Amino acid sequence: MVNNEDCYTFLKLFFCCRDCNNIYLRDELYELCLNWNFTCEIFLTNSEDVSEKYNETIHKKKLEINDIQTYLLDKHKTVNVLICGSETFTENIKQYVIQCKVKEENVFSF
Repeated sequence: MVNNEDCYTFLKLFFCCRDCNNIYLRDELYELCLNWNFTCEIFLTNSEDVSEKYNETIHKKKLEINDIQTYLLDKHKTVNVLICGSETFTENIKQYVIQCKVKEENVFSF
């Protein structure tokens, strides 16, 4: 999608993990953010000293419903949400997204 000039889909990744050592494919994610239609925010639950790269968005907290609401404001009618993680994490995030008025049929869990 990021390499297709005819695709006007915007991709937003909320990447949640414990610490910087668990940010998988960090360099690749950083490179993807150079595309006009891809952004990424990283949420760390156990945040020690974090060395952020230029223009990298790292939050030293868990992903919360207000973070999702802020992003979905006025987008909830035209968005698909894909959630991947543990069963507990996936169910919690799914409930947050549904509370933000995204239709359940537009939420996909893996």
